[in-house]
Amino acid sequence: DSGPAGSACQSPLPFSPSLIAGATTDQAGGYTDFSLLLSRSDGQQRIGGLQFKTPEGLLGMISKVPLCPEPQASLGTCSAESQIGHTVVGAGAGPDPLYVPEAGQPPAPIYLTGPYRGAPFGLSIVVPVIAGPFNLGTVVVRAAISIDPHTAQLTISTEPLPQILDGIPTNLRQINTVIDRPGFMFNPTSCAPMEFSGTAESAQGATAPISSHFQVGSCRALTFKPNFKVSTSGKTS
Repeated sequence: DSGPAGSACQSPLPFSPSLIAGATTDQAGGYTDFSLLLSRSDGQQRIGGLQFKTPEGLLGMISKVPLCPEPQASLGTCSAESQIGHTVVGAGAGPDPLYVPEAGQPPAPIYLTGPYRGAPFGLSIVVPVIAGPFNLGTVVVRAAISIDPHTAQLTISTEPLPQILDGIPTNLRQINTVIDRPGFMFNPTSCAPMEFSGTAESAQGATAPISSHFQVGSCRALTFKPNFKVSTSGKTS
């Protein structure tokens, strides 16, 4: 076997995936979509899992989304009312990975669920694996959403990602996740530099730190008009 461009294979193979993550708008305090792209080069260990923490203040309106219950979340049969986004996965060796779902096919939905693996919320990511004439069924990947009680930052931890389907190695190269439910996610009200940070794990057990810069703007345009009222139904004397 050989590595990229016919080079000699390293032993063990390296593992240094890259992360690009951020909001699609930079208006402080404004509603936004969110995207995350985790990639690895050819000739590296395969992606086995992911855990990352969001910047402080980048949150979602949980109360606006009906949570998908069990067992629907595990079976991948959630209602569209619980969908918050979609994903596209790139797999295969060489310069031109195969992307699932293919162009023109319905997007692979991401649903917000109730408690999962001890966390108060979770994700159900449902990917129909159809490539040309081949249909390898539907893969459901779960993730836990933990909340920091002090900063309200979210930590998303996936379960181990599938490595073989019907005897075919998945060979994941890219995971592109988009959260685009209208009126769901909103930006922080701080314009200080922040970052997404976390850890990617390979299928062989190696770990690698991942991070992506994050910063919003236009903080001076934010209004500050707090309102305070007190009332009582008792009789005064």
